[in-house]
Amino acid sequence: MPILGNSSSSGKGVAPDAPAIGTATVVNSTTVSLTFNAPFSKLPITSYTVTSSPSISLSTSDLSSPLTVTGSFADNTSYTFSISATNSAGTSSVSAASNSVTPVLSYSLDATFNASGTYTVPSGRNQIAVYVIGGGAGGGGGINSQTASGAGGGGSGAGVAFADYSVTPGQTFSVTVASGGAGSNSLNVSGTSGGTSSFGGLASASGGGGGVITNSGGGGGGGGSANSNVAGAVTSSGGSGGSGRGTNNSGQTGDSGGSVTALVRNESGLGTVNFGGGGGGGGSGGYRNLFGPGGGGAGGSAFGGNGAAGGTPPANNNANTGGTGGSGGAGNGIGGGGGGAGSGASWENPGNSNFHKGASGAGGTGTGGRVLVYSR
Repeated sequence: MPILGNSSSSGKGVAPDAPAIGTATVVNSTTVSLTFNAPFSKLPITSYTVTSSPSISLSTSDLSSPLTVTGSFADNTSYTFSISATNSAGTSSVSAASNSVTPVLSYSLDATFNASGTYTVPSGRNQIAVYVIGGGAGGGGGINSQTASGAGGGGSGAGVAFADYSVTPGQTFSVTVASGGAGSNSLNVSGTSGGTSSFGGLASASGGGGGVITNSGGGGGGGGSANSNVAGAVTSSGGSGGSGRGTNNSGQTGDSGGSVTALVRNESGLGTVNFGGGGGGGGSGGYRNLFGPGGGGAGGSAFGGNGAAGGTPPANNNANTGGTGGSGGAGNGIGGGGGGAGSGASWENPGNSNFHKGASGAGGTGTGGRVLVYSR
């Protein structure tokens, strides 16, 4: 014959005694394991009810120790638990309160990596959240090159973020932080691509491609890409660099760099990280006294460098030199692409019908990536 709780000579038709509370242990942010000693009950116990302080709605379907208790626990709030037992005759009085536990702890920032290194999980922490951002590329440019078009801007790095990855104290992870790409100084040579940032083998974000200036136009670099093998990770592609603009005899404004969607995590203690943005394309130079110089394209949100304006044309057509195109702006935040250079001014000397162009500027430098690590 099975033993139903503790043995006693009490008769049937009586509610159970109160259970003897044991230990509460956090399983995860929504679950607590609760041990207890079964009470005396002459009749079979049909259910256990768990209450908490502070009080929230809880559920459990177990009939033996430990009870698996689930609920929507508040952030950074400590709870104690009590148990009552029910049989067909009624419900017991409530047990004493358990020890206090905090199922949902907020994340706190452990490390900001602006250079490569190693992350070690601190004592007492069992989950991490990580943001990884790749490097921005350099913009196109061609110092002393005489072209009609402005240069393309550099593409921005990509980003990825994950959370609630289980770890053990003392565990280590290799961290790689990307460098930003250098701007180009030469015709037909792209700015340097941004590097790839990574966190262990869990997530990586590549850098953008470099912008370029050619005799036929300025092409913006592509944005980087990101990936993670952690469930629930969010990714955001890098923004493309804006194209340089311009043809002979016309000042045109460069295209704006592509914007980037911020990385957003909603877990307690985490939030939004802005990054990237493609560099703006360079504008073309003005022509004689007929057209002013084209402006540089705006850098993409959040941190793309602005493209440079084209050179200012000479005041008269008998000049021997014209305005030089400006140099692209550097990316101004995490993973931003560098802006493209502007082309020089152009003019035609009516005395000899010679067509002249001023020199182009240099491409802007992309900015490096970053890795942010939180734990709880």
